[in-house]
Amino acid sequence: RTNGKLVKSVGISSALLDPEKDAVAVDFRRFQSERMADAVTFLARTVKDELRSRGRTKVCGVFYGYMCHAANSLSLFSSGHHDQATVLDCPDVDFLAAPIDYTARQPGGASFAQLLPSSVALHGKLYYAEEDTRFHLCRGRRECVSGDEKTTKELIWRNFTDAWAHGGTVWWMDLMGEGWYRDPFFTKTIAACRQHAERTLQDRAGKARIAVFASEGSLALERIAPTMASAELVGMMMPEIDALGEPYDVYRLEDVPLMAEKGVLGRYRAVIVLNAHLVGAELRTTLRRTLLCDGRTVLFLGWPGYSDGKTGSAANVADLTGISVRELPVCQANIIRTEVDGRRTTFGAARRSDPALVIDDENATPLGWFVQGQGRCHPDGPHGVAIAARNLGGWRSVLACTTWLPSEVIRRLLNP
Repeated sequence: RTNGKLVKSVGISSALLDPEKDAVAVDFRRFQSERMADAVTFLARTVKDELRSRGRTKVCGVFYGYMCHAANSLSLFSSGHHDQATVLDCPDVDFLAAPIDYTARQPGGASFAQLLPSSVALHGKLYYAEEDTRFHLCRGRRECVSGDEKTTKELIWRNFTDAWAHGGTVWWMDLMGEGWYRDPFFTKTIAACRQHAERTLQDRAGKARIAVFASEGSLALERIAPTMASAELVGMMMPEIDALGEPYDVYRLEDVPLMAEKGVLGRYRAVIVLNAHLVGAELRTTLRRTLLCDGRTVLFLGWPGYSDGKTGSAANVADLTGISVRELPVCQANIIRTEVDGRRTTFGAARRSDPALVIDDENATPLGWFVQGQGRCHPDGPHGVAIAARNLGGWRSVLACTTWLPSEVIRRLLNP
């Protein structure tokens, strides 16, 4: 408190960098990805030029666009994966490849791409998934996720159908050349996957009515330590979204203008925006005109629109989501209780999370509250609302001031 007023705590504890004070760091992160994208596209162009000179035609692909797993890695920026527009727009790149995400390969987990497959397809490229899971025949069972043929078969089908449903294809690789796939069990199982692919190849039109958006540009604004915000907002959220049991497509938020141009937005009745901490003025305008409309329910997580590229504030969040919020001093815990459709769910983490946002909108319907956390219910502030919804004349906004939601809560919020 200073002169009786609440003062925002700014420091290393914040999950986000300051767009002004940390501008050099943000610019250097972008530079790293720009240089890597230049190298990738130069290589692809060189390959295609050589092929043309020989009168030959082949497809050329690159491992690029890692988003989900990489968001929890200290090498995130030096890897250079976040100038995706340059690579996706390159005419010499025919496909993008990535291993299926490592986060939840075990039984009971989920399968999803490390890259954003719907954006790959939107740009006219093929998604090629590398299946390198260590199954029951791997030597020493190091990092092995299954102990028998039955479990392995279930995991192979789970992982294959995820890539196939998202417009991709798969190749299987036994790490270290151990020869797993010479075993008759594997050849038979993979043959069945291929037969399914051949039967359904002509019927792969998108059936998803939920669009999921991850913001590539927002990553440059995140602190590395103690962990990146997108490790939860993207990496931990994808298994929960997968558990909804409904088809969904995954795009770059920055691809919304291209989606509008190609007329694909109309198929989606619900939208989940994962990590949009940074939304510039031009993209905000496009989102309002094309995405935040047409009767959709749009679920925002975290600090959506907190930065416009110049400043970071609660007012920027309200501007994007249509729901008023306040930023309070540092919060020490984020345990949230929801009561949607009369069902109570409690979740969250007993740790600090800055910026500490709390919803303060008399026109919004409260759907969840902070039940632990200093400052959330301060006498000079609002009353601890963590999740709220508001109808905004043509679309329904749902804001969850948290970095993670359980699948059952997501389902209730999207289907009021």
